[in-house]
Parts: sequence; C-alpha cells; structure tokens
Amino acid sequence: MPPKTHAHQAASRLKVALQTKLGQVKGDETLVQSLYQALRLVETFLNKAEGTEGELEALKSQVTRCIANKGSSRKAASARTSFRPAKAATPPRSAEKVKAVSKTQDIMFAAQKPEIDFTLPPIAIERKGRTHMNEYGKMAILADQRYENERLQKKKNQRAQQMMNKAELEFQMQENQLRRLEEIKAKDVERKEMMIKVETWEKEAEEQFNVHLQKVAKSKVERKQQVDAKLAQVKAEHEYDRAEDQRILQAANVETVELEKVKAAIAERNRNELKATHHENLSKVQEKMRLKEQEKMHDILIWKQGEQLALQREQQRVAAREKITARAAKMAVMSDSDNVKAREAEKRRKIDERIEREQANFNRLEDEKVAIKQAKKKQMKVEMLTSLDVQLKEKEKVLHKELQEKHELAQTLEEKFRDYEQKEAVLKALKKHRNYKHGTEVYTQIIDDAQKRYVESQDHMPDVEKKLQRTFLEALPT
Repeated sequence: MPPKTHAHQAASRLKVALQTKLGQVKGDETLVQSLYQALRLVETFLNKAEGTEGELEALKSQVTRCIANKGSSRKAASARTSFRPAKAATPPRSAEKVKAVSKTQDIMFAAQKPEIDFTLPPIAIERKGRTHMNEYGKMAILADQRYENERLQKKKNQRAQQMMNKAELEFQMQENQLRRLEEIKAKDVERKEMMIKVETWEKEAEEQFNVHLQKVAKSKVERKQQVDAKLAQVKAEHEYDRAEDQRILQAANVETVELEKVKAAIAERNRNELKATHHENLSKVQEKMRLKEQEKMHDILIWKQGEQLALQREQQRVAAREKITARAAKMAVMSDSDNVKAREAEKRRKIDERIEREQANFNRLEDEKVAIKQAKKKQMKVEMLTSLDVQLKEKEKVLHKELQEKHELAQTLEEKFRDYEQKEAVLKALKKHRNYKHGTEVYTQIIDDAQKRYVESQDHMPDVEKKLQRTFLEALPT
C-alpha cells in the first residue's frame, strides 16, 4: 500500500537510506545494532503514526540520536524514559502539535520497549508479540459471551422450528408416497412398451451389425493387402536407403582416412621441406666454399698451364730454330758460294720472322681462348653465385615471413588470453558484488519481515479504530 502522507513518504525514503547504509557497514557491530534500532523506529512510525509534521520531526530527532550514540546502553536507557524531541528543535505550541508529539512519544516507547532478535524463527517472534493482553483481547472476551448467549437462544428457536418442520415433513411424505405409487404404475406400463421397442431395435441392430461385420472383414482383407504391399515397398526403400547410407558412410570413412593421410603427408612434406631447406642452406654454404676453393685451384691450374704452354712454345721455337740452323748448315756445307750463304741467311731470317709471327699469332689465339674460357667460367660462376644468393634471399624472406606470422599469431593469442583473463576477473568481481548485494537484500528483507510479523502479532488497535470503538471500549472492564 503506498504511503498515506508526505511524512510517511519521507519516512519510507529514510527507511531505504538506512537499509542501504546497513548493507554497506561491515565489522562494526555497534553501528549495525544502532541501524537496526533506527529501522525499528521508522517501521513503527510507518505502521502506527498518523503522519503529521511534528511526528516526523520527532522521528528524525530520535533516529539521529540513535545513530550518533551508536546504540550505547546508557543512551538507550535514557531514550526509553524520555522521548522528547531534540533541544535544538522548536517546541510545538498548538494543541494539535502537542497531541502529535505525545502520540509520537507513545509510538517511540512501543518501538523501544521490546529488545527482540529479529533473526529468530518466525513462530518465536510472533509468540513474543502475543505476550500481553490488548483491546482486541478484551473485545474478544465480551464478543464470546454475547456469541454464547445468541447461540443458546438460536438453538432453542431451531428446536421449535424443527418440530414444526417434522410435522410438515410427515404430511408431505404421505402425499409423496401416494404420488409415487401412481408413478410406479405408469412407469411399469411405459417399461413394457419400451421393452417391446428395445427387442425390435436389437433385432435391427443385430442385422446391421452382421452386415457391418462382413464389410469390415472385406475391408480388413483389402487393407491387409495394401499394408503388405506398402510394407514390402517401405522395406525395399529401407534396404536401398540402408545400402546407400552404408556406401556414403564407407565413402566418408575412406575420405576421412584419405584426409588424414593427406594431412600426414602435408605435415611430413613440411618437415621434409624444413629439413631440405636447412640442408640446402648448409649445402649452399659448403658449395660456396667449394667453389671458392675450386676457383683458386683453377686459377693455379690455369697459371701452371700457361707456364707449361709458354715452356712448350719456347721449346718448339728453339727446336724449329735448331732445325733451320741444321738445314742451313747442311746447305752451307753443300754450297761454298757466298751468294748461296747470303741467300740462305736471308732465307733463314725470313723463316725466323715467319716463325716468330706465327708463334706470336698462335700465342695470341691461345691467350684469347684462355681469356674467353676464363671469362665464361667467371660469368658462369657469377651467375651461379647470383642465383644462389637470390634463392637464399627468397628462402630467408619466406622463413622471416613465417617467423613474423608465428610471432604475430603468438601476440594475438596472448592478447586474447589477457582479454579473457580480464573479462573473467570482471565477471568474478561482478558475480561477487551481486552475491554480496543479494545477500544484503535478503538479510534486510528477513529483518523487515520479522519486524512486520512482530508488529502484526502484537495486534494493537489503530487509533482510528479506537475512536470508532470508543463507546464499546469504555464499557469493557479494566
């Protein structure tokens, strides 16, 4: 039910604030007891007070003093004996305000009087609330006495009425008996006519039933034939579907095996490629060293071949000169003439010049061939080394890219794991906060319910009810 007045609304807001404060307090038992006492004051105000401004001011003063004193026994005892508003508050002067303050003091006294542990079982709280007799109890005793007198008088009237009803009932029973005999005779005649109709209907029904049985038997045979045909068709389809499913399953198994083989082959190929790359890099390094050594040996061999070729050329030139000299000497011996000698000398000179020219031309051609071979070898070597360098660089790029991708993947996984841990921590904190909040709300609700049960079990008569029942209450014995 919503609050009745502005004061009740303010008291409701004060109750919510106290409950929130109670949920935030941890470890301070004195402050917790003070907050419980303040909540009892507010709850009593909401249940009993009329909702005037004077009552609200007195309630605020009491709650403030209760929290400020933190529930000390000496202050609590003082609060039980004096419920006047705080000294700083302006004392009410009108009769209505005086009456409101007096009523508020009575309410505060009723709230402060019991010291109840509201965590006890509900039946214990209700039993404590029913310890004293109140206006309702007195009214109940008087009502019980009046009810007993009315019950006895009503019982006498009922007995007299029963005697009258009995005589009237006996007369009605006699009339009903005569009427029932006439009805029995009429029903007997009607029953005989009905039996004749029933026999006729049974014969017709039996004939119709026999015809129906024949139709049912015929339709049953036809239905059985249809069912057998349908079952045969379904069985054939089922066998086909089962064979097809078996084939698909076998194909799927084969595909699975093939897929596993392909995966294994890919993994093996990757391992072999890594090993091959490693061996290839090692082989390339060794090949470079071997080529350098081979080039060095080749240069030495070429130098030796050049030395040997020069020596051979020199030997050939010396042999040719000796041969010419021997031929000239032989001719000189054969001819004694000076002209012959001169011609022979000129001839030898020309032969020597021709030999030198041919030797120089031969040496030049040989040198050019050697230079061309060396240039080709050097070019082939440069091209091979360049190709090896390009391949090595490409392999290094691929390896670097793979390492970079693995590093990025590791960073991504690490970031996702950190995000997951952060989300888990946030979820745990939220869950812990929700559990704590829920526990506080449940505990507060338990205390509120216990307070309501305690107040309701006291069964005090509201002031409005007292005013309405004033005449009756004044007549009650004290």
